[in-house]
Amino acid sequence: MVRVSAEESEDGGSTPAEVIELVGRTGMHGEAMQVKCRIREGSNKGRIITREDNNAPRTAL
Repeated sequence: MVRVSAEESEDGGSTPAEVIELVGRTGMHGEAMQVKCRIREGSNKGRIITREDNNAPRTAL
């Protein structure tokens, strides 16, 4: 599970999401990764969105 900034919130925090697909590398030098993730909480729960992730996604144990 990864935390992404999926929606605006009052505290400016992030929303827990599950990475379901690694789309590929993006950016001028391939420094960012584009991932598809499923939102786990909030008003967008269950929605699948695409986000850029600068860190390597962690796998759940």
